[in-house]
Amino acid sequence: MKIEFQPSGSVGESLRKLKDDGISVARREFVERLVSSVIQETRSLNPVMTGRSRAGWVAPGAAGDAGGGTAGGGSEGTFDVEHSSQATMVSMTNSVPYVVYLEYGTSKTAPVAMVRKSISRISGRIASLFRLR
Repeated sequence: MKIEFQPSGSVGESLRKLKDDGISVARREFVERLVSSVIQETRSLNPVMTGRSRAGWVAPGAAGDAGGGTAGGGSEGTFDVEHSSQATMVSMTNSVPYVVYLEYGTSKTAPVAMVRKSISRISGRIASLFRLR
């Protein structure tokens, strides 16, 4: 069995344009909105004494601190993104030495779990972040 679909007129042109540009642009914008939301949520859940670990969560497009650095200035985090025609890869790192203890806790302190909570909260809003023009 063979099924063919031949869109005509403006529908065909719109589909060709969407295939060529729209989907990869929409995917890139979606990933950037998603990552920004996760970072904002993570920063808001991060406990603050000195601001050092919170400043380590760097937002997309930010150089160094993304709003709320430490007294010494700067950030100990990185944000890297790679775009290709098939995928958008994001890597975020908070290099503050004690951030792992904040996230997972220790034998004497409960975990804050700011990253895991952020991802869980944002996952319910994923559909609202995707827009296809």
